[in-house]
Amino acid sequence: MTPDPFFNSLPEIAPAQLAELTGLDANLQRSWRHRGYIEGLGTLQENGRWLYDWFDVLIIAMMQKLYERGVELSHAKEFAGTVGAPVFFWSVSAHRPISDQQKPKHVAFLREGGEWTARKVFGGQLPEAEACFLVDCELLAASLSAPIRAKIKELA
Repeated sequence: MTPDPFFNSLPEIAPAQLAELTGLDANLQRSWRHRGYIEGLGTLQENGRWLYDWFDVLIIAMMQKLYERGVELSHAKEFAGTVGAPVFFWSVSAHRPISDQQKPKHVAFLREGGEWTARKVFGGQLPEAEACFLVDCELLAASLSAPIRAKIKELA
């Protein structure tokens, strides 16, 4: 089993702890899994229980935050995966310097021709598009739960 890319962790977080960390209660976890929204996150154990690593926790926490702010669940995982690295780097930069090139202030999700694309925004004007959803990576990093921020601080 390979550790996750940011926290270097293995699956050890049970659904009850995931609920405490993300605000996504066990019933919603089951619903999101059943509907395919968190497919590919977590590891099914031989006993039929799911365990999550810290990267899964980060993605699910961001999905929950994005959903609360109006992103459709069908797009929340894709958006969370796209902003995961910038949000992680903003969180780490609270404890040690990180290059501004690694942490764009915003990620703009633009819909053109029915397709969503992501563009990192370091400043300036947004491109024209049919629709746009702007994620403030610094604000999203600050809105993560205290235990997630503490885990990130351990890595800084």
